[in-house]
Amino acid sequence: MELPESLISESISENQIYFFTKKSSIGVQNHMHVCIKKKNKILIFATCTSQTSTVLKLARYKNIDPNTFPCIKKSKTNGFTLDLTYVNCNNLTVISPDKFADMIKNREIFFCEGELSDVEMQSIAKGVKLSIMVTKEIKDLF
Repeated sequence: MELPESLISESISENQIYFFTKKSSIGVQNHMHVCIKKKNKILIFATCTSQTSTVLKLARYKNIDPNTFPCIKKSKTNGFTLDLTYVNCNNLTVISPDKFADMIKNREIFFCEGELSDVEMQSIAKGVKLSIMVTKEIKDLF
């Protein structure tokens, strides 16, 4: 039985982690993303990575504040499998809940077990606000 789009859209929540497959036309393919904001018919996602060297190189190369890559430690509640995961608060993906629901139905995106804590989400919100690459309209949502 296939779930209706409205039910899928309602089940999407902030703090939740999703995996964007290689078929995904948004975000970074084959990476986890965390839903950092659900507001006014838009969803905002940030990409997760465990590649410390990539984060540091990107921060240096683009002169980006390293605090815009908050580090999340593995825990029983967040479901990350590696000790450290960084969240890129500089390159956000914005999508409508309906489009996101379509992508779930088309198996481009999967729900992951676990979610981030409020403290972890606060560090991500801080990273978004510090980012020179995020628009004021997006920052104002946090």
